[in-house]
Amino acid sequence: MDELTICKQRKKIYELLSYCLLNVPTKDSLQIMIKGQEILKELIEDSGSEYLIELSDLKKYEQEYYDRFFVPTSTHFIPPYESAIRNRIKNGEKTKFGKLETKETFHVKACYEMVSFNPQNLTMFKPLKDIQFPDHIAYEMSFMTFLVGEEEKSLKKNPEKALRWQNLERQFLSEHLNKWIADYARLSEKKSKGLYSYWLNLCAIWIKEDISQE
Repeated sequence: MDELTICKQRKKIYELLSYCLLNVPTKDSLQIMIKGQEILKELIEDSGSEYLIELSDLKKYEQEYYDRFFVPTSTHFIPPYESAIRNRIKNGEKTKFGKLETKETFHVKACYEMVSFNPQNLTMFKPLKDIQFPDHIAYEMSFMTFLVGEEEKSLKKNPEKALRWQNLERQFLSEHLNKWIADYARLSEKKSKGLYSYWLNLCAIWIKEDISQE
C-alpha cells in the first residue's frame, strides 16, 4: 500500500473517531457510528467486539454523552482532560484527578498554535465549544485529524514537506495521546459501560496501533 493511501485511511479513522466525540448523538451520527464500526473493523487490526447501536435508544445515548463528558456529578463522568488523567493520584479505592491547566495543557496549546490549529473552528456541540481547555479528548483527537490531513495535502503536492507533518504526528502521539488515552478509556469503562465507553476504547486501540506503525 502506498504512502498516500495509508495516510487517507488514517485520516478517515481519526475523522470518524473525533466526529463522534465532538457532537451530541443524533440519528444521523448514530448511522455514521454503525457504518464506522464496519470501517474500523476492516482498518484496525484488533478493533475489539462491536457495540450494538440501536437507533431507538437515541435518548439514552444523548444522556450518556451529557453525563460522561459534561456532568461532574454524574455516575458516568471521568474528566476528559489529559492533565486530569495523567496527574491523578490513587488513594486506596479512591482517585483524585489532577488539576487542569498544567504543563501538559500548555504544551498541547503550544502544539496547536505552532500549526495554527484552533479547536474553536471545529463544528461541535455548543457546550463543548465553551470549554477552553485544549487537552480535552475531542480536541486532541481532532488535532490528529488535522495533522494527518495536512500530511495528505503535502503528499499530493510536495511529498518532501510531508515529513514535517509526520514528525509532528509522532511527537504528539508519543508525548500526549499515547500517555493517557488508554487510562482514560479504562477508567471510563470501569465507571460505567455504554456506547461512549466503547467508543473511547476504540480510540485507545487505534492510538496504540497507529503509534506502533510510526
